[in-house]
Amino acid sequence: AAPTLIPSPEAHGLALVTGGLTEFACIIIAVTTRRREKAHLALRQSEERFRSLIQNVGDLVLVTDDTLTIQYASPSAWTMGGYIPEDLVGKPAYEFADPDHLPRVFDALQESIAAPGKSYTVEVRALHADGNSIWTEIAVTNLLDNPSVNGIVLNLHVITERKQLEEQLSDLAFYDTLTKIPNRHGCCRKTGRNR
Repeated sequence: AAPTLIPSPEAHGLALVTGGLTEFACIIIAVTTRRREKAHLALRQSEERFRSLIQNVGDLVLVTDDTLTIQYASPSAWTMGGYIPEDLVGKPAYEFADPDHLPRVFDALQESIAAPGKSYTVEVRALHADGNSIWTEIAVTNLLDNPSVNGIVLNLHVITERKQLEEQLSDLAFYDTLTKIPNRHGCCRKTGRNR
């Protein structure tokens, strides 16, 4: 119909313009598709890198919801605490804290809830699956407002050896190594007097 209704020179011009617009549209679609593919690839690589880092880190990473129910536990739950990570999901995070240290845990959680994005650190004893307690340093960060996390992140690091060393150093400083009787520093420490 176009050749009969449109004179020949205009029909060629119209065809040329239409062809040019079609080619331009194809180029735009190809560039957009390539950019989208690159973005998906970069996102996939970033996710794989993050997953690899979390799965191979020595610290235990827990993500809880706003009720402190565990939503994610890193694979180090097994090496650090003797727990199968999947078995921790759905349980309250505070269930694994030494009962004597629960107030410290709740204080850190309250501070974290009050200040989203800020980390709070607390040293507490946690319960190992074998029933023993281990000293841990827990960094608590409220990332409930972060859509990619949507939770409270607990990063637990075992510090049992450090705590044992601190206790040994304290004993050396305040007690006679042979008799275990308080020395001058230990005596003053107990009574509150200065030497």
